[in-house]
Amino acid sequence: HLRYAQTKAMNSDVAWGVNFAAATYTLQNASNVTGALPGDVPQDMSFASTVNPVMFENRWGSPGSATVTVTVSKGGKSQTVTVTKNTGFIP
Repeated sequence: HLRYAQTKAMNSDVAWGVNFAAATYTLQNASNVTGALPGDVPQDMSFASTVNPVMFENRWGSPGSATVTVTVSKGGKSQTVTVTKNTGFIP
Protein backbone atom coordinates (compact mmCIF):
# COMPACT_ATOMS: atom_id res chain seq x y z
CA HIS A 1 0.00 0.00 0.00
CA LEU A 2 2.97 2.34 0.48
CA ARG A 3 3.97 1.69 -3.12
CA TYR A 4 0.39 2.32 -4.25
CA ALA A 5 0.37 5.74 -2.53
CA GLN A 6 3.80 6.47 -4.01
CA THR A 7 2.63 5.60 -7.53
CA LYS A 8 -0.50 7.69 -7.09
CA ALA A 9 1.64 10.70 -6.10
CA MET A 10 4.01 10.12 -9.01
CA ASN A 11 1.08 10.21 -11.43
CA SER A 12 -0.56 13.39 -10.16
CA ASP A 13 0.22 16.91 -9.03
CA VAL A 14 -0.90 16.07 -5.51
CA ALA A 15 1.10 14.49 -2.68
CA TRP A 16 -0.37 11.16 -1.57
CA GLY A 17 0.56 8.98 1.36
CA VAL A 18 -0.52 6.57 4.05
CA ASN A 19 -1.80 7.70 7.44
CA PHE A 20 -1.18 5.14 10.19
CA ALA A 21 -3.31 4.69 13.29
CA ALA A 22 -2.61 2.13 15.99
CA ALA A 23 -4.54 -0.69 14.33
CA THR A 24 -5.24 0.50 10.77
CA TYR A 25 -4.15 2.87 8.02
CA THR A 26 -5.72 4.89 5.22
CA LEU A 27 -4.74 6.48 1.93
CA GLN A 28 -4.60 10.27 2.25
CA ASN A 29 -3.61 13.21 0.09
CA ALA A 30 -2.02 16.52 1.08
CA SER A 31 -5.48 18.07 1.63
CA ASN A 32 -6.42 15.28 4.09
CA VAL A 33 -8.79 13.75 1.55
CA THR A 34 -8.85 9.98 1.95
CA GLY A 35 -9.10 7.43 -0.83
CA ALA A 36 -9.62 3.73 -1.23
CA LEU A 37 -6.70 1.32 -1.07
CA PRO A 38 -6.72 -1.71 -3.36
CA GLY A 39 -7.39 -5.00 -1.62
CA ASP A 40 -7.88 -5.40 2.10
CA VAL A 41 -6.18 -3.51 4.88
CA PRO A 42 -4.67 -6.15 7.22
CA GLN A 43 -6.57 -6.83 10.42
CA ASP A 44 -5.33 -7.55 13.97
CA MET A 45 -2.03 -5.74 13.43
CA SER A 46 -0.50 -2.64 14.92
CA PHE A 47 1.40 0.01 13.02
CA ALA A 48 4.01 2.55 14.03
CA SER A 49 5.80 5.02 11.78
CA THR A 50 8.63 7.49 12.36
CA VAL A 51 6.67 10.00 10.24
CA ASN A 52 2.90 10.07 10.09
CA PRO A 53 1.43 10.32 7.60
CA VAL A 54 4.08 8.96 5.22
CA MET A 55 3.67 11.34 2.27
CA PHE A 56 5.18 11.05 -1.19
CA GLU A 57 5.63 14.61 -2.23
CA ASN A 58 6.58 14.72 -5.88
CA ARG A 59 6.64 12.98 -9.25
CA TRP A 60 9.77 11.05 -8.21
CA GLY A 61 8.01 9.38 -5.28
CA SER A 62 10.23 10.96 -2.63
CA PRO A 63 9.17 10.95 1.03
CA GLY A 64 11.32 14.05 1.59
CA SER A 65 14.70 14.48 3.23
CA ALA A 66 14.25 11.93 6.03
CA THR A 67 14.25 8.14 5.79
CA VAL A 68 10.95 6.75 7.08
CA THR A 69 10.49 3.45 8.89
CA VAL A 70 7.16 1.73 9.39
CA THR A 71 6.90 -1.15 11.86
CA VAL A 72 4.09 -3.67 11.51
CA SER A 73 3.44 -5.97 14.47
CA LYS A 74 1.20 -8.99 14.99
CA GLY A 75 1.28 -11.76 17.57
CA GLY A 76 4.56 -10.65 19.14
CA LYS A 77 6.38 -10.50 15.79
CA SER A 78 7.38 -7.33 13.96
CA GLN A 79 8.60 -6.35 10.53
CA THR A 80 10.08 -2.99 9.60
CA VAL A 81 9.73 -1.41 6.17
CA THR A 82 12.05 1.43 5.20
CA VAL A 83 11.29 4.21 2.72
CA THR A 84 14.62 5.77 1.73
CA LYS A 85 14.88 9.55 1.92
CA ASN A 86 15.02 11.55 -1.34
CA THR A 87 14.69 8.49 -3.62
CA GLY A 88 11.61 6.84 -2.11
CA PHE A 89 13.15 3.38 -2.54
CA ILE A 90 11.10 0.71 -0.75
CA PRO A 91 12.96 -2.64 -0.68
